[in-house]
Amino acid sequence: PVGPMGPMGPMGPMGPMPPGGPMAALPGTGAAPGMPQGVTLPWFEWVYACPGEITRHNEPEFSVLVPDHACPCEIICSVEQVDTRLVQTTATRIPNEAILVKVYENVDGQRKYYSRDLVTKSNWIKIRDSMVAFSCQKGGEFRLVAEFPSRYSKVERMIFRSYASRPNVTVSAATAVNRHELVIPTEPPRAVRWTFVGYVKKERYESGEMRYDEPEYLDQDHEGTRKPEWDLNPGMGELVSEIKRDCSVM
Repeated sequence: PVGPMGPMGPMGPMGPMPPGGPMAALPGTGAAPGMPQGVTLPWFEWVYACPGEITRHNEPEFSVLVPDHACPCEIICSVEQVDTRLVQTTATRIPNEAILVKVYENVDGQRKYYSRDLVTKSNWIKIRDSMVAFSCQKGGEFRLVAEFPSRYSKVERMIFRSYASRPNVTVSAATAVNRHELVIPTEPPRAVRWTFVGYVKKERYESGEMRYDEPEYLDQDHEGTRKPEWDLNPGMGELVSEIKRDCSVM
């Protein structure tokens, strides 16, 4: 038997999702990149929307249930905030919250114990979307948790999108109300990371460049459209000085 390794993370009790509940979209079909001309790969889509305020006290969690006969199956999920450009009225944009999405694998079949080894995680920076992708080699239940960096963090409205490359996958969403225990797995993982998004070299943590419990720093000045002041615009004096430095008298 495996022993408990502590809680998965802060999951304060909260009632169901705001009035109206999650809104599910019908599965869709689209063309996969790199496929031969005229060949399409079906992608089955689920969309859940939360119209209220989300904080650390009502963080959402999502369950992806993949049956054995549907494997191998690729899963892509994205937690999306409101695009702050829609309400931007000045040159300064309101920053998004840094939301960390982590994927855990259920190990007991009862949705109580989860492997302490993450399947994958998203980036943790102040941008609109937090995305994860993983490939299921065997069927199972995978729990996605969306965590905020502090008790002061909050977002107005949120959208969760999930895509599966095979049919018969079940995706559900709810407010986190229970504590899930992390344990040492006794079997190989059933799913593997399927994207470099969220990957951080271990050396960056060991050197102190990054902290495990804080979002990654995002340089806002160099994360947007190029600014005119970045372009080289020397005056005549600077040009003359540069020519003199580069020229030599024979």
